[in-house]
Amino acid sequence: MNHTYTHLLVSTVLLAISACQSPAEESGACFTPYDSHGNDSSCQVRSTAADNILHCEETSLQENYGCRSDNDCILAQRATDCAGRCPIALSADAIFDWQNAIDKIDADYCDGYSDDGCTVTAVRCAQKVAVCENNTCTLADPRNEPTLEEREAQCRADRREAINRFTALNQTVENTCQDNSDCTVITSTSECWDSCPWVGSVEQAQASSNTSVQLDNGICNGFSERGCEKSSSQNCLSPVAVCRNSICVAEF
Repeated sequence: MNHTYTHLLVSTVLLAISACQSPAEESGACFTPYDSHGNDSSCQVRSTAADNILHCEETSLQENYGCRSDNDCILAQRATDCAGRCPIALSADAIFDWQNAIDKIDADYCDGYSDDGCTVTAVRCAQKVAVCENNTCTLADPRNEPTLEEREAQCRADRREAINRFTALNQTVENTCQDNSDCTVITSTSECWDSCPWVGSVEQAQASSNTSVQLDNGICNGFSERGCEKSSSQNCLSPVAVCRNSICVAEF
């Protein structure tokens, strides 16, 4: 084995561990990528480095993304192409950063892992749920199944909370314009509800889309699987987006 290259690989693991001691403030700070197809690359070194970086990213995201209720937390897959791992609990707002970290680990460390003769370990995981404790998402044992009345009440509460969050977040984005091209018709949809088309600025349309994705990964995640019915608006009109007095408005 090339001792110089092995030394570089071991240094990679040590750097990953060092990064975990001071959680990253921004995505990618946990990474010290190397060529996973280099001469004499060690399966153990690659797998250990991937695990250390995952731990670093998990710690960082849990510190930077809190929660207010169980609805803010989801189970996130922790497996990579190097090894099977049991899910973790994360804030739904952190899921994009987490998936990006998984993808980067697979590309930088685990690409061609099994083709290089490395064994991808499998795991058996106990059933867990993601809950919010002390403003941090964590794993817990499943609770007893709720009654039909409790489930329907929770569905209504989740839908109401999702709509309130959607409305509040979109109100923070300006609905200003200079001409009609700055305005657009927006269709708001999520796993919890569908709304009639409405008119807002192009910036509001982007914010609306981002907010819907966040809600679908959080409070609306698995809405129908939980037995909840998606609400929808009836007798919707088709608006035209126009700019009037520097404000985007709907005309019918």
